[in-house]
Amino acid sequence: MTAEGLRSPHYMTIFRWARAEGKGRTQHGDRLPLTGWDVRPSYEAGVSVKELARRLHVGKTTVYKRLGEAGTKMRPSRVKYRHILTEECLRDLYVDRKLRAQTVAEKVGCSIGSVYNHLRRNKIPLKRPRRAT
Repeated sequence: MTAEGLRSPHYMTIFRWARAEGKGRTQHGDRLPLTGWDVRPSYEAGVSVKELARRLHVGKTTVYKRLGEAGTKMRPSRVKYRHILTEECLRDLYVDRKLRAQTVAEKVGCSIGSVYNHLRRNKIPLKRPRRAT
């Protein structure tokens, strides 16, 4: 029903009027039966937040919130392979099994440069040191 010559109000104005009358839209804020204690073991085993969100069919923010509620110590987002390329892992693969850095990178799924950076960070001697320039 429109009045002659009058503009209809903006749709957000109508939503505000409805909410003021107690007839607002229903929110779909039903909380999933997902707790941080459900997600924490996978996260601490090295699964990324993005992968957890995909598996659980929720948003990354939801996963971060649940992990925070459980008091999980979060990994820094810019260091992707630190939890995988630990000193023990590198010593096992690179020193004990005598695998090449390229093979270690393929096993882990990272670049060769990342393997060398983590070897230097953990003070593991390289098999063939750099040439002096």
